[in-house]
Amino acid sequence: MKMKNTLLKMIRYSCLLFVIVFGLMAIIGTNGDGDNGGSNTDPTATITSPTGGSSYTVGDTITFTGFGSDSEDGTLTGSSLVWTSSIHGQIGTGTSFTRNDLYAGIHTITLGAIDSEGATGSDTVGITINQTTSAPSTPIYIYAETTMLLGDWYFYYWIISMFDDYYYLTDISDDTNSQGAHFVSGVDEYGNFISACYWPDDGWWTLLDTGTIIDKFFVFYTDGDTIPNNSCYYHLSHSTGDWTECYDLYGYKFKLGQFEKSKEEIIDDEELRAAEIDKAELIDDTLKDKYYQLKQLVDPLE
Repeated sequence: MKMKNTLLKMIRYSCLLFVIVFGLMAIIGTNGDGDNGGSNTDPTATITSPTGGSSYTVGDTITFTGFGSDSEDGTLTGSSLVWTSSIHGQIGTGTSFTRNDLYAGIHTITLGAIDSEGATGSDTVGITINQTTSAPSTPIYIYAETTMLLGDWYFYYWIISMFDDYYYLTDISDDTNSQGAHFVSGVDEYGNFISACYWPDDGWWTLLDTGTIIDKFFVFYTDGDTIPNNSCYYHLSHSTGDWTECYDLYGYKFKLGQFEKSKEEIIDDEELRAAEIDKAELIDDTLKDKYYQLKQLVDPLE
């Protein structure tokens, strides 16, 4: 009988211990790591400026203001508020800042808010950035061909192996070339000035990227999105004054730093390769004249 009573007590104590341990585990599982097991409300973001539908001109200073709040963290500031453009990507952080370098085009501006738990919320508005040249002095079809150059470009070409460059063409000049088309200016991936233009009498485009050792000169055809392999890359050596032969040039326009195709897909694109037509292997006086017209725009004192 005594042994039976002892066994019953042990069973009762074991059950009680199990209840206590299970209860503690349940409490720890719910609240042991702060609020990870609890609910976390998403933050909110609100853009107060610019207003949706606003229009600006390239070079205008635009003020971006907004705020974010979170039920747990309160008012959000600094890096908890991230601003992006559908064309540029990230353009700022915090509750207020200004920019005067947005490209022409329709921008979707997004203010994203993130709280300490990683939850997010956002607000968006659409704005338009217009070109500075409002009344082209050239025929409208020539001006339309010129505007095809505007945007972010990826060029790649073969000289034994593949090389590539990124170009950002943003502004149409009031100045025109000898065939009556406006020059277009922008920068390379390092912020150096570049120039380009359309040649209506010839039906193709050129871009000049000057350097301290060589000048890169691109002669190409485009539909405004793609440069097929009927195009040429040349360069001029500053030390010898010699031009290279034509190297196969390809390219295309991209947005948000994202390529529509990988390099491998474009290299293997049979349709692009089939587009090849006859082209001058060596640069001639006509091309050199076009080079010097662009060169004067880049280096007006030369």
